[in-house]
Amino acid sequence: MRPGASTPQRSAGPPRKGMASTEGRVVGKALTEPNLAAGFTGCGSSIVVASLWPEVGLPSSSAFRLNAGMSVHRKALLPLATCAALPWKHGLRVSLLLVLTLLGMQVACSRRSESTPPEEVASNAAAPVVAAAPAPDSGMPVKASTEPYADVWCDGLSPERCGDFADSCIRLTYCDGQRFCASRHNRPSDRVCGSEGTRGLAEPCCEGLVARCGALPSEGTCEPQAKSTDVPMCLRCGDGVCDAREQRCNCPEDCEVTRSRPRIRYQGARPEGPSGNTSDVPASIKRPGQCLEVLGAADSVRLCLWRWAHDVLGRTDVKELRQAASIAPFTAFDLDLLGCLYEPAGRGRQSPRKQCLETLMLRTKDARLQKLLSP
Repeated sequence: MRPGASTPQRSAGPPRKGMASTEGRVVGKALTEPNLAAGFTGCGSSIVVASLWPEVGLPSSSAFRLNAGMSVHRKALLPLATCAALPWKHGLRVSLLLVLTLLGMQVACSRRSESTPPEEVASNAAAPVVAAAPAPDSGMPVKASTEPYADVWCDGLSPERCGDFADSCIRLTYCDGQRFCASRHNRPSDRVCGSEGTRGLAEPCCEGLVARCGALPSEGTCEPQAKSTDVPMCLRCGDGVCDAREQRCNCPEDCEVTRSRPRIRYQGARPEGPSGNTSDVPASIKRPGQCLEVLGAADSVRLCLWRWAHDVLGRTDVKELRQAASIAPFTAFDLDLLGCLYEPAGRGRQSPRKQCLETLMLRTKDARLQKLLSP
């Protein structure tokens, strides 16, 4: 069992019923005739050793009694039972025979242990103990193993124990300051500082970076964190560029519009533009304005413009993009078109999207917009 995990223990079910005795055999759903062909004495309260029932999956040292009510009951030790349906003398002989059999097995095991060479005993003692997996429906508890842990469930460990498994686990911090343990994954264990974009403060941010939290909901009001599981991120705040990881709630010194800085310098993860390997942007499109030229469907044009804005400027909100110090390679027409395509499509000429596109076409006299208005 992995540290921190809690494996549910399976318990044995109630005695199974619904079986009938026929000429010394038990017929039922759980116990079948082939399993009881050997060792069944043929009376209503006979004793059957569990090793005769391999699919039940119980230890061979256990025994069962099939009582007169035809239900199975497990016994810790093999009792000296007699058969009520047979004469008492025959029952006594059967009991004595069972006792002698058990004694013979114990003597045989003792002689075998005495005849085992010492070096073999030492090698067997030094061998690792591996737990045998119980049958799926056996009801037996899971046995522990002395093998080294192959997998550690880090999320179940306390922060104090997290360091005991440094190769697999890492101690992180939530935005509210509470520490927790998580899986290390591919994060190097010898890293001394967090690079840009590193989350969780397992180590301090590298020089020139700061650890920040802060969420910008759709309502526009800043929140300390979007959800309780948010963790701080190392950001390059203060360099005058509002990149894709930053916004005015976690990096106001670069992203918040002020009287002294009415325009924001945005920069995405791919300033050169989409790679052309995405389904949103065909390889033939080299600038945002070509989205309308190459593509015909309104949703296809919208996704193409969205991808360009996301990769080049790190923003997809038209209102934010209008505050940019530079929107190149976009034009003002491209932003207007993206704003119209964000509107709900609806049905008929009264849909918000169609009304916006018609207004844009009347203002710009751009005939390419006509194909977006066609059904």
